[in-house]
Amino acid sequence: MHGATGVRLRCLSNDVSEWAKLLRERFGLGEYLTDWFVSGDLGVRKPAPEVFATVCRRLDVVPDRILLIGDRAANVEAARSAGLQALRFGSPHLSTMDQLRKELRPW
Repeated sequence: MHGATGVRLRCLSNDVSEWAKLLRERFGLGEYLTDWFVSGDLGVRKPAPEVFATVCRRLDVVPDRILLIGDRAANVEAARSAGLQALRFGSPHLSTMDQLRKELRPW
């Protein structure tokens, strides 16, 4: 899905395929996210570097053009090590869009 900024939203989740599908349907998440990368389908879980390489390859996007927002420090650090931009959800210094923009590398 593209927003007004042209940003596409995707999901990368460590989950069981069937459960992830149930949650997507129950909460209507397909309306907001068009692509789902679920570890149960991929056969690899975050924070393994291969999961980030797989997502980049399937999207045909260089790592630097992806922003991962995660709730676990290990996954955020692994994404950064793989060349993605990554921020930890819930960090106090990222509470406004202006602060978020300061943390991101220029596109």
